Amino acid sequence: MIAKDAGIRIWGPNCMGIVNVHQQHFFTFMHRHSCRRPASGRISLIVQSGMMSAIFLVELGRRGIGVAKACSIGNRADVDECDVFEYLLEDPTPM
Repeated sequence: MIAKDAGIRIWGPNCMGIVNVHQQHFFTFMHRHSCRRPASGRISLIVQSGMMSAIFLVELGRRGIGVAKACSIGNRADVDECDVFEYLLEDPTPM
């Protein structure tokens, strides 16, 4: 209630976080040097499970498949997949 009254959106809980491969931002429990990073690409992921997000990123990196962003939304306290999808549709990041 406090966050909502202040206009603050809550991401998660129980999620991996956000990875922006283009800008090398890793707001996540995954250390960016702990696995082969995915190449910068055009695919963005929206995943509920933090563990599945990590697995997808590791496997895509291993296969040389490029990724733009990975968004693990967890229990969706305030931000849900529709919010993330809307953002990704309008994402100005060059591909």
